[in-house]
Amino acid sequence: MTTEQPTPDLPADLVALGKFMVESACRVMHDAYERAAVGAGWETNPASRKPWADVPEANKASMRAAITALLDWLDANEMLSPVARGAGRG
Repeated sequence: MTTEQPTPDLPADLVALGKFMVESACRVMHDAYERAAVGAGWETNPASRKPWADVPEANKASMRAAITALLDWLDANEMLSPVARGAGRG
């Protein structure tokens, strides 16, 4: 008896992967930015000086746009893995 494995919905899975990549990169960059500011002795925006989960949505949207632009640039310059290259970031 064979058990059929579900066929993954690749486009949807790639879109989910792309969104996960962007969100993960945003969290890492946000945390790094906040640490760098402290290390440099200056203050960041009080509204966004908090964990990524608590950052206002408008600030998150800006960071997502910046990270997406970076990923698009890396993709255009063939610096992403084939999986990451195929992942939808929208």
